[in-house]
Amino acid sequence: MRPRRCNHQEHPTGIRKASRSLWTRKRPGHANGQERAGEPVRLAIALEGEEVSGHFGHCEKYALFQVKEGRADREKDVLSPAHEPGKLPVFLADLQVDMVIAGGMGPKAVELFQQKGIDVLLGVKGNASQVAETFAAGRLQPGISSCHH
Repeated sequence: MRPRRCNHQEHPTGIRKASRSLWTRKRPGHANGQERAGEPVRLAIALEGEEVSGHFGHCEKYALFQVKEGRADREKDVLSPAHEPGKLPVFLADLQVDMVIAGGMGPKAVELFQQKGIDVLLGVKGNASQVAETFAAGRLQPGISSCHH
């Protein structure tokens, strides 16, 4: 797949920094809670308890949210399968996830999600439900990934 030409800066995890400080990739209409042509966005937030997990691949479960019309509705939580290279992007793509939110993720995992058409927001902390609501409102500001392997 050939990347689009645009004025982006490279983030340490390999995600390009788009305008207005949004970390996004392929579908800028989904970045930071924006819907694409009225379509809902399905989020998967990596969890440790009810907090966003610092490391995506080692979280206990994922909270799935449907974001539409500025609202984030929690659909369900799904247990994380065993951590194996390449397994999680397929698992979440099968659940029709559009975007993953976590505290950190390695660059290879980011690349695998991108290949599945799933956007990634990293460097996020806090309560998962509050993060999802902030995302739905278009105000979620990602930070630096807490994972650098």
